[in-house]
Amino acid sequence: MDLQTGDHFAGLRIEGVAGRGGMGVVYRAVQPSLDRTVALKTIASSLAADPAFASRFVRESKAAAAVEHPNVLPIFSAGEEDGVLYIVMRYVDWPDLRSLIRE
Repeated sequence: MDLQTGDHFAGLRIEGVAGRGGMGVVYRAVQPSLDRTVALKTIASSLAADPAFASRFVRESKAAAAVEHPNVLPIFSAGEEDGVLYIVMRYVDWPDLRSLIRE
């Protein structure tokens, strides 16, 4: 599923693509109820269709949400909507690691 600017997904309004990778797409989104910008990570459907992967995703999301540390981004929510696995976390407006390494 490719979301477009202005689309709504999991209670969020999509503002644009923040990045793409082998596991899926990260979107910059707004959580209208709290008027905050968040990162929405969606998992590629080929991975989400694998029951073992989906089960591991749920376990890892819960484990990551339990971590409270200043150097770890907080997770706000995670789940599945319309067959798409997702995780919502703090958005950080910063270059990606690949860009920093190139510099």
